[in-house]
Amino acid sequence: MDDKTVDGGLWRQSFHYQDLAHLVVPATFYWEEYIDEKFESGFKKQEITKLSVELKKLKVPHRLTDLVLEIKLY
Repeated sequence: MDDKTVDGGLWRQSFHYQDLAHLVVPATFYWEEYIDEKFESGFKKQEITKLSVELKKLKVPHRLTDLVLEIKLY
């Protein structure tokens, strides 16, 4: 599955990387799941500033705000 990814939604739809036009990576997101029949939830922070540094090294154009890192592929 090196040529595609699946979304995190209910239907787990797959997308070929070549078909993606816009990527948005949030700085923080909410998650929820059942663990051992117990509902768990919380917030997860992602290090989008570090990701931005690596993308700059690779010369990948992107936009970084306090809330998201955005890559436009169109």
